[in-house]
Amino acid sequence: MNLNGRSNSNNDGPLFLSAPLPNGENGLRCETTVTKNDTPSNKLNRTPTPADSGWAPIHKIHKLSYYHPLEPTHTTFSRNSIVQVLDRLTNSLRMLSCHVVWYDDEHMAASCTTMDANVKFQMNIFASRMEHDDLVLELQRLAGDSFVFHKQYAQPLLSAVHSKEPYHITTVEDPRTVTEFPESMDQCMNDHDNQVVNVDDQDIYTALRLAEEMIQCNGWDVRRMGIETLLTFTDPSNAGLETTTASVRILISDLPDLIQQVESLVLCDHEYLTLTALKVCCQIWQTPTAMTTSHDNVPTFLIQRLAHFVRHVHVAPHHATLALQGLTALGKAGSCISGFTSLPAPPHAAWENARRQAATAVQG
Repeated sequence: MNLNGRSNSNNDGPLFLSAPLPNGENGLRCETTVTKNDTPSNKLNRTPTPADSGWAPIHKIHKLSYYHPLEPTHTTFSRNSIVQVLDRLTNSLRMLSCHVVWYDDEHMAASCTTMDANVKFQMNIFASRMEHDDLVLELQRLAGDSFVFHKQYAQPLLSAVHSKEPYHITTVEDPRTVTEFPESMDQCMNDHDNQVVNVDDQDIYTALRLAEEMIQCNGWDVRRMGIETLLTFTDPSNAGLETTTASVRILISDLPDLIQQVESLVLCDHEYLTLTALKVCCQIWQTPTAMTTSHDNVPTFLIQRLAHFVRHVHVAPHHATLALQGLTALGKAGSCISGFTSLPAPPHAAWENARRQAATAVQG
């Protein structure tokens, strides 16, 4: 429960906002504690809904409390530039393929989700504690990989606040690509690639069987580890092209039941499991090994589910983007696109790229 009496369920991490108390004093930082549970939270079970409003009015900006320790990911800017800053932030979120789950109507705040590493964060705008008329933008990571959050989302968003160009952002085409590795890191990555390039198929088979057993468990944490294991083994950027090709070949030839289990997770109502299962399926379908095989064994209900995600792109854009990528890899994008006079306008860059690739595949 926040200080203005409104309940904000958040099982992914701390959530706080500075809010005025009835007597006019600034509020303390509110936090929620994650409860260890084998079942996912009700919030995570819900399918994301579109934000039905924009940023709160400027008069909703509250002064930063002295008891509110700012996150390191913050910056200050002039109140006079608030309109331009909000415009740049909104456009930057679109180019980074971030989906705004909700805008807080009592504070200048927005909660966002991304397509990478289950990263979720909140954007808060406060009035400065100082006498001068400055505002503070704070980015608070709620869940997901810390490095991904800071490198690929926090830095571009904070730099966009002070950008002289109207819609300047560091990474537009592929916001998930990290381009600035130190030389020593490059050497470490090369050494790692040399070590895993000749992984034995038996080792891959053993790892995939372990992932299958974890997915079949009832514990939420174990099932999550299982699906994330498959996500890594089928991602060429993480496992390498040779390991990914071998993994997909083993899945298709020796572990078809595991593929069916992943496909069934696409139908569940759990946001994270559905999104991760979609990623795994898309990565499998996009590998050269899978593209040379027939896709007639893909269940009809799964195709219908993917088409459903595409139709509701403004409700769950991340799911819709992956669904359209999957349909394109399966050669089914034509039937999906033909059902609409035109696909919905892109809410973010990843969807725009997926739609362009689907149109190219259909025309080609």
